[in-house]
Amino acid sequence: MGTWPNDDDGDLLRELEKDGFNFDAVHQVDFQINFERWPPPPQALQFLEKLYGPCAIVEPDEESDGYVEITKRMVLTYEGVVSAKEEITMLLKPFTGYCDWWDLRSADAG
Repeated sequence: MGTWPNDDDGDLLRELEKDGFNFDAVHQVDFQINFERWPPPPQALQFLEKLYGPCAIVEPDEESDGYVEITKRMVLTYEGVVSAKEEITMLLKPFTGYCDWWDLRSADAG
């Protein structure tokens, strides 16, 4: 059993472990990027696509204020997801963007 901090990231990893997730394989991990103002600046989207490839724009609705999603291929570790969120937030700070959520691409979740 992995030992992860008692936070949102650790909780997600514990759930995956409980379901028999393969932590040794490379997976597609989606990172959600929020912006203080919607829509995000076009320069931010161009910057994200240059760094991470195509990104998905999820428009605001009743459940969400809207966000941009990028995908990274990586071995899933606590340190890896925390580092990726911090890096994305640092890079997007000039655009008022921040990353505080991740999840597995649905094809990798099962």
